[in-house]
Amino acid sequence: MDENLFEQRLGEVPRDRQVKVLSHRDPAERCRSLAAGLLLQEAFSREAHVDLRDAAESRSSQGSSRNEYELVSYYNLSHSGDYAACAVSDFPVGIDVEYARRDVDAGRISRKILNDREYAGWQGLPEESRTEQLIRIWTRKEAFAKMLGKGLAAN
Repeated sequence: MDENLFEQRLGEVPRDRQVKVLSHRDPAERCRSLAAGLLLQEAFSREAHVDLRDAAESRSSQGSSRNEYELVSYYNLSHSGDYAACAVSDFPVGIDVEYARRDVDAGRISRKILNDREYAGWQGLPEESRTEQLIRIWTRKEAFAKMLGKGLAAN
């Protein structure tokens, strides 16, 4: 993204999102984080006619972010690879996207992500489909954990 356009669009999101965007070192990651914030801004603007730059935000007990406006009150953001996603709901919500890298050491990380039953089923899959299936499971668990406000290790 052009530097001038980036700066212009950065001004369209709330200050706390700007800080989060700028905390990323990688320029591509900054753009994805900004895109997620712009999706959220658009959702609140369309659904609740609210400019998030004017809205106070607090953390809910469930962990998803909750806005003071009741029409659209819970949201969750994710970004990875070329994608940014935003989920907005009137109940706690979680969303996750993961870039499906093929160089993932699925065998090593599978024990951290899968419980014993899931691991046994995963081991029964054809070798060539394990990485993709692990990323699918990981993404679902991450989204659910985000909805609950817990880390993946809590699963």
